[in-house]
Amino acid sequence: MYKVGLVALPQFSVAGVSSLLQSGQERAWRLRVFSLEEQSVTTAEGLHVMADATMQDTSPLDLQLLIIPGGHYPPQTWSDIRLHRFLRQYDGQRRWIAASTEGVVCIAAAGLLGGTSYSAPIHVAHTYAHVLRHAIHQQSPVTVDGNVISSDGSNPGAFANVVIQRVELQL
Repeated sequence: MYKVGLVALPQFSVAGVSSLLQSGQERAWRLRVFSLEEQSVTTAEGLHVMADATMQDTSPLDLQLLIIPGGHYPPQTWSDIRLHRFLRQYDGQRRWIAASTEGVVCIAAAGLLGGTSYSAPIHVAHTYAHVLRHAIHQQSPVTVDGNVISSDGSNPGAFANVVIQRVELQL
């Protein structure tokens, strides 16, 4: 059974990762939700999601995949040191990271995207150019580089298929 983590930041968007979450459910992946605080997180769609654990109270070392959705993140969210610590701990295992749209900003802010190609909407690449300056923007629905699978959000189904294919090849 695969163990998957979902990074639930305030105002994250379910839209870009819904196909991936549904595909994981169909495959009986065990999903754990991690947040910055011990309270429920409100999504961009207005849903309230209760986290299984806070990022500072857990170690993500047993996960095979970490999903970082896009969302309406203010700088204090993607620059939060608790998020950076969590992402760096996970990245030390060199397992898959799936980031949709603004999720790549979180990875870049943690210093994990340097020299790596990524997909994101063009407005994200421009708006966060100062954070993404050491990464290479690709105008493609999905990009795989290193252990990062990123999506511009235009084709959530293709994103889900690529992530599932890569994770299941990891056996």
